[in-house]
Amino acid sequence: MNKVKTKQVITNAISQTKQSNAGVLDTPGSILDLNLEHFDRVMGVNVRGAAAFIKHAARAMVGSGTRGSIVCTTSVTAEIVNGVAPFAVATSMTSRDEETAKQVEGYCEAVGILKGVALKPNHVAKAALFLASDDSIYISGHNLVLDGGFSVVKPL
Repeated sequence: MNKVKTKQVITNAISQTKQSNAGVLDTPGSILDLNLEHFDRVMGVNVRGAAAFIKHAARAMVGSGTRGSIVCTTSVTAEIVNGVAPFAVATSMTSRDEETAKQVEGYCEAVGILKGVALKPNHVAKAALFLASDDSIYISGHNLVLDGGFSVVKPL
């Protein structure tokens, strides 16, 4: 596909897609030390926020007669509408600077199943683009896990 055609496909998919990307992390730890205020914040943003997004995006799409997709970025432990669930990606959510981004990528390569490969934001974007395209017209309720086989070989 040439650059002009690729840009047109992406532009069309974006105009017909509602994308939810909100999310926050909390420091992992023992359930014995769980801070319920932090837990409520994480659930409020990651679960309630996604549900509110889906509700309002669906209303807007139905109201305007827009056919398209609702794609949520999820985790490997959640599924809403169609979602992409990346294992770990060096982004501003997981890394505060280039050094920590390299650390995140190094850790993921070390524990990952596919050696020599680090999941990048563009991989997640391409997966979301697939779910937003007509190629996935009959896919619903699917969580596309982008973990290089990690959750199959090393269940969480």
